[in-house]
Amino acid sequence: MKNFSVEKALPEGRIRVPFFCFEMKRAQGGSCGFSHYHGYTEMLYVNKGEALITICGKDYTFTKGGYIIINPFEPHRVESLSGECSFYVIKFTEAMLQGLKDTGCFMPFLSGEGRCREKSAGKDELFYLFSDALKEYNEKKTGYELEITAAVLKIIR
Repeated sequence: MKNFSVEKALPEGRIRVPFFCFEMKRAQGGSCGFSHYHGYTEMLYVNKGEALITICGKDYTFTKGGYIIINPFEPHRVESLSGECSFYVIKFTEAMLQGLKDTGCFMPFLSGEGRCREKSAGKDELFYLFSDALKEYNEKKTGYELEITAAVLKIIR
């Protein structure tokens, strides 16, 4: 049986909303450390380079424009396969989709092969959705919570 580290929670002590956005960079061979899991959903968009993302023991390889959704409590690990790899990351709790989750309309996108897209037709749209969410999060102007929630809904549709 493998050991996984547990990431306790989003850094909600510093924020008042159920999400967290940032850019993550890794040098070749750089990883997020050991496989780990947490109680929130995480979306990764590869902005530069090539990455190997392992979820529940299954490997996914992505280049620029690919993204994946990692569900709560799924052990995962991210590793750069290129000189430098850059990811846009959106982490959110189920509270973000409260009221919508009971419809079941998101399940095809949050599980199985629907969880990832590689070089899809909407690649440019994905870039703008992730980068705009990151910009909104960093600027925190009035209404940014709605902008980020809308971006997440558009990404998982």
